[in-house]
Amino acid sequence: MIALFPTRRRNPIARQVMRGLAVIAVMALASGCGAGREEAGQAAMKLAEAIYPGQLELYDTHLQKGYYDVTLAVKGDPVTRIRFAMDRNPADCTLGTPCEERLRKAYDSGIALGQEIKALDTIFRNCGIPVLAVHWYGGTSGLVPIIEQRLTNENQHKVVDALAACVTTFRTAYLDSAWWDQRSAIRIIISSNDTGRKAQAPDPLNFEASVPDFLQSAPAYSVTFSLDRPDVEAGALRFLPFYALNDELKKAIGKEAESFLRKQPDDVILETFVMLWETELDPERVDVIRTYVLACTHATRDGKRCRKGDVALRVQYDLKNEQVTDIQRMPLARDHHGSAIFAPLPRRADPTTP
Repeated sequence: MIALFPTRRRNPIARQVMRGLAVIAVMALASGCGAGREEAGQAAMKLAEAIYPGQLELYDTHLQKGYYDVTLAVKGDPVTRIRFAMDRNPADCTLGTPCEERLRKAYDSGIALGQEIKALDTIFRNCGIPVLAVHWYGGTSGLVPIIEQRLTNENQHKVVDALAACVTTFRTAYLDSAWWDQRSAIRIIISSNDTGRKAQAPDPLNFEASVPDFLQSAPAYSVTFSLDRPDVEAGALRFLPFYALNDELKKAIGKEAESFLRKQPDDVILETFVMLWETELDPERVDVIRTYVLACTHATRDGKRCRKGDVALRVQYDLKNEQVTDIQRMPLARDHHGSAIFAPLPRRADPTTP
C-alpha cells in the first residue's frame, strides 16, 4: 500500500544539504552494521568449525533486534541450511554457551529438513507434480509443499486422488527415515492457475524458492493427507488464498458490502478494517466461497468508525467471475470473551477428522 501525504515546499539548497546528510548517515550506519555482521559471521564459523569441523560454511547473516540471524550451509549441498540466532556480542557465542546449544539444535533440525525437502523434490518430481516452493511452520511440523495444478469443479477429485497416490509413494519410501519422526500428516497447497502461464519449478527444490508473482493472485487451496496408515486418506479441500488474492477479495467484497449497507434503513456501516471471517469453500464447487464481514449499528460504532461489529454480512463470492453473487444480513452474537459467534456456513466434510 502506498500512502500519500501532503508535502511542503522547501528551499532547493536546503533540500540538497539534507539529502547529503542523510546519505552520510546511511553510509555510517551501513559501515557499522557491516563490521558487526562480519564479526558475527566469523564467530559463527569459529563455533561451527569447533563442533562440526570442515562441514559448514557461512551463507548469510542478518542483524535482528538484539541478535544476529545466522544461516550456515553444508559444503557441497545447495539445499541444506542451518539457521540459528547468535548473540549480538560475538564473544558470547563460544563453546559452552547457550549459543552452542542453539547451533546444535539448529544443525539437527536443518539436516532433517534438508533431507525432507530433497525427498519431497524427488518423489513429487517423479510423480509429474514438481514442487514450486515449501513452507515450514516451525517445530516438529513437516514441510508444506506448494504445487501448481489447475483445479476445476470437474477435475478436483482426480487431482486429489493423484496427490494421494504420490503421498503414498512418499510415505512408503521414507517412513523409516530419521527425519520422519512425529510426521502424522502432510499438508499440500495447490495453486490453481488458469492464465495459460506455467510456473517453472526450481531444480533442485530449495528453501529460497518462492511462488511466482502471477500465481499470488490465483485461487489456492490446501488438502491434508493422513500418514498414520498405509492407505493414505485425504482430508477436505480448503480455500487458502495467498496474501495478494486475500487483499483483492477484501477490497472487492468490502466494496459490495458497503453498497449493500447503503440500502439498509438503519445506517449500518462496514468495519473500518475489513476482515474475512470463517471463509469456507463450497461443498461441491471450487469456484465459490462463502465468508462473513462485520458491520456496526449506531450502538457500537465510534463516530464514523466501526471497530467491533454487531452485524454480520454473509457473502457468497464467485472466484471464476470475480464477483459477489449474494449478500445476506445475519444475526451476530459474541461469547463472554467478546469473540464473534457466526451461524455455520456450508462446508466440506473432512473424513480425517473424527
